[in-house]
Amino acid sequence: NTYRVIIKSPAILEQVQKEVPNAPTNMNALNNMVTVESEQNSQVINVSVQSTDAALASNLANSIAEVFSSDVQELMSVDNVTVLSTSGIPTSPVSPNIILNTAIAAVVGFLLGVGLAFLREVLDRRIRTEDQVQQILDLPVLGSIPDIDSKVFKSSSKAAKREAVKQYG
Repeated sequence: NTYRVIIKSPAILEQVQKEVPNAPTNMNALNNMVTVESEQNSQVINVSVQSTDAALASNLANSIAEVFSSDVQELMSVDNVTVLSTSGIPTSPVSPNIILNTAIAAVVGFLLGVGLAFLREVLDRRIRTEDQVQQILDLPVLGSIPDIDSKVFKSSSKAAKREAVKQYG
């Protein structure tokens, strides 16, 4: 844990800013790019850097490892810190994970659609049938207007127009 704090300290990151061209000039931006994790029950530390520029991320990670391994000897009086492996330039992005994001968006969209349909059905207070009139208002139904199929209505209106043209010329 001590090494993790030292790696993200300004003493290390300022030297990295000087060594790496195109490094962020803002210390907070550089600090947010760097992630330091220690392996469980060991003294091995993993330094990872996320950036939109793969070469910059690789250069920053390698520079952090070099600066830390040289400066920790002076800071902590320790001489057994070595770099196990250097960073290579990644060939594919680590994020965003398009497949995972698409799957999450599909599930969330489906749940929102079902939720909205349910709310629309539950909150709908319109009376639609004769039975609902009798149940809700406790009144008898005197008459109703039947549903007319739109195809029948259109064809009957066309027939009526043709008949009117024949009659009135």
